[in-house]
Amino acid sequence: MKILVKEHISTGFTGSDADILNSLVRNAINNADKNNEPIIIDFEGIEMYATFFFNVALAPFLEFMSKKEYDSKIKVINLTSVGEAAYSLSYEGAVEYYSLTPEMRKAREEIHAEILEEFF
Repeated sequence: MKILVKEHISTGFTGSDADILNSLVRNAINNADKNNEPIIIDFEGIEMYATFFFNVALAPFLEFMSKKEYDSKIKVINLTSVGEAAYSLSYEGAVEYYSLTPEMRKAREEIHAEILEEFF
């Protein structure tokens, strides 16, 4: 299955665009499970990216899939160099975060909340 991103959104930047892509990928995963084919997410023609976009659009799938399963099921192609950097940062962060135990995640979130509270 192939998702041509530019047919659905115009950037890899906003939360609303990320929600759209997340929904498309979720539907594709449900359909792909029936015939075990990979999902190719083609970003050709998309020029603007943010790590936040990938954190919302794709990183949540790593909570429910192993890294190996994600890598075999989801293929991201045709990113710009900026898009590749943003995706890589999001992907590596999600792999690390979702490998933590629930207790460790909670502790990390509490530390982040304290830091944010201190500065804002």
